[in-house]
Amino acid sequence: MPALEFRDVEHFYGATPAIKKISLAINPGEVVCLLGPSGCGKTTALRLAAGLEEPERGTVWIKGNKVAGEGAMIAPEHRNVGLVFQDYALFPHLKIGENIAFGIRDLSNGAREERISSVLEQVGMQDYAEAYPHMLSGGQQQRVALARALASDPTLILMDEPFSGLDARLRDAVRDRTLHVLKKTGTATLMVTHDAEEAMYMADRIVVMRDGLIMQTGTPEELYNAPNSAFVAEFFGEVNRIEKTVQNGRIDTPVGQFDANGFAEGSDVEVIIRPEAFRLQETNGVSPGPGQAKILASKLLGRSSLIHMCSCETTGEEWHIHARVAGRYLPPEGAFVSLELDKSQAFVFPR
Repeated sequence: MPALEFRDVEHFYGATPAIKKISLAINPGEVVCLLGPSGCGKTTALRLAAGLEEPERGTVWIKGNKVAGEGAMIAPEHRNVGLVFQDYALFPHLKIGENIAFGIRDLSNGAREERISSVLEQVGMQDYAEAYPHMLSGGQQQRVALARALASDPTLILMDEPFSGLDARLRDAVRDRTLHVLKKTGTATLMVTHDAEEAMYMADRIVVMRDGLIMQTGTPEELYNAPNSAFVAEFFGEVNRIEKTVQNGRIDTPVGQFDANGFAEGSDVEVIIRPEAFRLQETNGVSPGPGQAKILASKLLGRSSLIHMCSCETTGEEWHIHARVAGRYLPPEGAFVSLELDKSQAFVFPR
């Protein structure tokens, strides 16, 4: 049975809908990320699962037990749920071991000490039981917060933007360790983030939200390679957008021709192309021809190069296009390149 399940859940703040009839199930051992822009309902969903908010419609279930909705409302402390907040919420006056012990006071002294030692070892903080939170770095505090959430052996862990307060280099290391711990313990996890790369790194499945609705759910591969809307496609990174009209059953663009895919003649469509879809080869041409573009700027970004180009149609209409190429590839400004397009990274949606 699912570790967590929402069934047609709705929630409002005053007259403003925050969650609009969402249904979602998270299985034991699964890491699911709620992904979307600020104000889309991610944190509200997390708070409903935790018991910090009560749904106005629908029900919330944890391990087959109804914990909220239709007259039920189980308190957060009785849901067997571990919480990891954005600010870690450690008690500053308690030592690290005491912070962890706070949530497992029903155990005997011996069992409690054994559990504290076990979870600190899991997160690599076994030498810090006697330290105070202010003595730790942000990354260490995050690991302690995770240890505290794991200490009660919860059915479910809820994480609200847990890495947002860390600098980029530390964030990569801490979330890597966190993922390993979650997978080793097999604890079902629901995590909120607005960072698509973080969601792809952490999640078995991603739930993309917008305005309180679930737009699409799937594995990172499914959402990246088969988005169901322009919104989902562009949430996973920069895209090139070309607006066109279906003519003669096809869509002609300066970078290639696309099938209309069921769009009616005369339909206004939007072609979404990922920058990495392009393969570039320099030409000796002095003016752009079909399938060619002019280099405006080339920027090395470390592991990849970002190429700014303009492509001109025979109508004289100019399109600004970005290509992302692995490694160091820096064609000079003003050079012309031919464009080869991987159409698996190009998508057509209604405008």
